[in-house]
Amino acid sequence: MWVDQIDTSQYTHVHFAFANITRGDYKPEITEPWALRQFQYFKQMTGVKKIISFGGWDFSTAPGSYSILREAVLPANREKFKNNLIAFMNEHNLDGINLDWEYPGAPDIPDIPSDDPVNGLNYYRLLSGLKSAVGPSKSVSFAAPASYWYLRAFPIKNMARDLDYIIYMAYDLHGQWDYGNKWTSSGCPTGNCLRSHVNETETLDALSMITKAGAPSNKVVVGVASYGRSFKMAEKDCSMENCLFTGSSRHSDATEGRCTRTAGYISNAEINEIIATGNVRKLWALEGTNFLVYNDTEWVAFMDDDMKAMRARVYDSYNFAGTTDWAVDLQRFRE
Repeated sequence: MWVDQIDTSQYTHVHFAFANITRGDYKPEITEPWALRQFQYFKQMTGVKKIISFGGWDFSTAPGSYSILREAVLPANREKFKNNLIAFMNEHNLDGINLDWEYPGAPDIPDIPSDDPVNGLNYYRLLSGLKSAVGPSKSVSFAAPASYWYLRAFPIKNMARDLDYIIYMAYDLHGQWDYGNKWTSSGCPTGNCLRSHVNETETLDALSMITKAGAPSNKVVVGVASYGRSFKMAEKDCSMENCLFTGSSRHSDATEGRCTRTAGYISNAEINEIIATGNVRKLWALEGTNFLVYNDTEWVAFMDDDMKAMRARVYDSYNFAGTTDWAVDLQRFRE
């Protein structure tokens, strides 16, 4: 979809994700022609806060770019990086900056070295300095993982105190990467049991974790997903608690979506298209998740619009700041 097709009446903030950061001089940039065109539309939006986001999973973990954020937050580079971010925001008349580093201090991201645990503190110092510099007229926010093992590097109490809001990534609680990990799911010693990446009970546990760590609920914007995590079932028609999926921790056997083209990750737009064809073996909802089985052994956990609205009501009842949807361009096909 194009940015100018977003129904801005549904949102208070729109994040443009993601701009890049250059190596060495730590300057924001958007160079791809398609992204530049979208960015021009983004800057013209009205009625919402326009936030520029940096980072994301690919940028944070790819062998060619993972070191950029690690270096940018170091004391020797922090001031330059901060000033470059502010200059970019002001040049394009944006309302705020969001950083999505996945993840400072992470010890186990595949194919890249472990990060220094002190980078959680360096990250906080960058963000806090950034907020002090821009003042109350502009927002500074960050994305935080809903996993204890990654969240523990964040000085979350101080970050929540100093910054405007937290994008809490309460999705991807499970995925193909669980395969072979006996710790990922209670009662599943092989790790490859079919589980929802947006399980409601686990999400509420994660919300309890971040608030217990010192983040006020009214600073936490809870993630909902406009995509499903898909798996190839090991056994057709399995309906037990510990039905298994195939593949490995690095490879999914699930059928790719025609647009997302990523095994194990399928957009709501593609899910709705599958449902509309009638090629559905089973479709149901349970404990805050929608489930779909199609082509006999293609299993998908996802959230439809009604489920996301229900979750929003739950989070509102606990005084959380709202929901954030990854991502608006995954919701439906548009001309």
